[in-house]
Amino acid sequence: MKVKIDPRIYPTRGGEVLEGNVYGNNRAPAFRDFRICVGVVDKVNGRHPWNCVVFIHVDAQGNVVGASRQPYNYVKDHWDLIGRVKKMPSMKIEWLQEGDRRKP
Repeated sequence: MKVKIDPRIYPTRGGEVLEGNVYGNNRAPAFRDFRICVGVVDKVNGRHPWNCVVFIHVDAQGNVVGASRQPYNYVKDHWDLIGRVKKMPSMKIEWLQEGDRRKP
């Protein structure tokens, strides 16, 4: 998957964290990457101690290079919102059938 990146950046902080928000990474300028919010996970049955934000990491060339999960309030208060994804893709999974298994 490739991501098209427009280089003009006007960062802001605060506000609601939503799917499609794009955040910058100023902590490692030599390894400039961007983080795209793909989901906000609520605290569920004590499984997570706080609400979490799920990210995919994209480098400056548009390649997906990683993923992470961060606390919602930390992202809201400390990360620079630099953009939004215009149209979030959806994926459809095709499950393997019995005959699709590879033989050892």
